Amino acid sequence: MKGIAWGLIGIGLALAVSSAMQIRHVEVVRRWPTVQGTVTFVSQRPDSVDILWSPPGKSYPSGQLLVQYVYRVAGQTYRGSRLGVAPSTARILTWRRLHTWRRRDVVLVYFDPSDPSQSVVEPTVPGGTVFELVFGGLLAAVAAPGLRGRRRVLRVR
Repeated sequence: MKGIAWGLIGIGLALAVSSAMQIRHVEVVRRWPTVQGTVTFVSQRPDSVDILWSPPGKSYPSGQLLVQYVYRVAGQTYRGSRLGVAPSTARILTWRRLHTWRRRDVVLVYFDPSDPSQSVVEPTVPGGTVFELVFGGLLAAVAAPGLRGRRRVLRVR
């Protein structure tokens, strides 16, 4: 029983720590300097599954949103393709977001001052990160009492 409790605590803590680190990284990226950039390419890489998370009677494409942009820092031109800090895997958002990006749109680009080739345009916390943080903490907390084991009750006659 203690082995299962330790396993659940480990999984919970790993989820919580990983999520907390990702949230912290987003906060660091939000403090990076910004410049204006221009979107040069917008497309979608289809998945092997054509329709996913579609309401009845509607079909939305699934896949990965691909956006490329150019920006200049200190006279040097850079190309970027990262939208956010973490790769987006929320497919339901892809079809919506595909129509919000257009070629030649001006975007605010956050770039790493120590390496301007590293950039993002949406420094936000990915959707499930906060859930993973809370779930991981709860999982560890719920499993912790399992470490005590069973108590033996002595009956006196």
